[in-house]
Parts: sequence; C-alpha cells; structure tokens
Amino acid sequence: IYKLRRNKMSRIRLYRKLNRYLKYVCRVLGLEIHVDGIENIPLEDSFLITPNHQSLIDPLLFFCVFDDPVSFACKDSIKKIPVVNDFVNLIDGCYLERDKLRQEIMTMKYIRDIMSKKHVNYIIFPEGTRTKDPNLKMNDFKSGAFKYPMSIEKKILPVCINGTNRVFNKKIKDKKYPITVSFLPPISKQEYKNLSTSEVSELVHDRIENRLNQVLRKGV
Repeated sequence: IYKLRRNKMSRIRLYRKLNRYLKYVCRVLGLEIHVDGIENIPLEDSFLITPNHQSLIDPLLFFCVFDDPVSFACKDSIKKIPVVNDFVNLIDGCYLERDKLRQEIMTMKYIRDIMSKKHVNYIIFPEGTRTKDPNLKMNDFKSGAFKYPMSIEKKILPVCINGTNRVFNKKIKDKKYPITVSFLPPISKQEYKNLSTSEVSELVHDRIENRLNQVLRKGV
C-alpha cells in the first residue's frame, strides 16, 4: 500500500492492484468465499451496497468479488489499526463518528457526491456495528444510511454475509472458513420512491434477515 501513489496510476489500475493484494490476504486467512445472486448486481451505474455486519473483515469480501472500484464507510475507531488509514484514503473511503451527528451528515454527503461524480460503489453497514448476538441476530438498521443515496436515485443492493464471525474467534482454530455472500435483488427508485428512509431501512433489513435465516437453517 505504501508503494501505491494515486497520482501515478488510474483509479481502475490502482483498484485492481489492491484487489490482487486483498485476494491474497483472504487466501492467507483461509477464507473460502461462496457467492450467490451475482446476477443481481447492477451494471449500468454506481449503487449503494448494504450488508449485515458480522466481522471486521466483512469489507474485504467485496474487494474479492468486485472487479470495478468499490469503497466503504467505516467507524472512526479503526483508524488506529496499522495500514488501515492509508488503505481507506487510497480507495476514497471515509469514517463515520456515530456520536457526532454533524460529522455523520457531512460524511454521508461526501459519499453522495462521490457516487454522483464517479462510478464508485459504496459499502455502508446500516447496523453501525458488528452483531454480538451468539445466534447472529442482526441489529436494527440506521435509516440515515439510505437518505443521501436515495436523494440521487441510486439503487440499493442488500447483501447477506454469513461466516465471517468465526475468523477471529479465539475459540475457533480452523484452517478454512467457509463464508457465504448472497447478493439480493436491488431496490430501485421505482420501488422506494413513495417510502420513507425508515421504511426502506426496514425493508432492506427484513430481506437480509430472511436470507440469513435460510442460510443458517441450511448450516452453510
């Protein structure tokens, strides 16, 4: 990451270089990523990706799946993790301070502007924090995550993640960690135009939760 300089290479080339590095990291960690619903990923424009949240490594999954630029909003507290801040800056990522409403609004406006001007798909975890429930019950979604992408009529792509909670669990020492990533049908302007952000938040939450329950019942 320290060798990469954004002013010396195109955004696509930079992203694909990072993409290769992160795929290598996932292999080293023993992640076996199984993807379904790939046909649901929009192709014509940038969109908002809204997954459930089980682990710090959740954002890595999307860099392994997407060949085109993707970025994400993360909690301000992870700045302290070595190399993370450099990586977030390279991909036009941003930080959210959940206890500071003004800063959070400014960050969401920044995401709106980047999505408008560039073909960048943004990942936002609407739960705000990882689930701590032993049965993986999802936290409530924060409706503010949807306001600005909806204002520029971007599609919302619900994503169900399962299995990442096991990777850094000190009680689990597996060599391989099966992980499922399910892309659900996107929600377009036509579907949410008459809905409030709270209603959209509940809609996305329920669709992901239904898929997660299906995955858990199958034991995947």
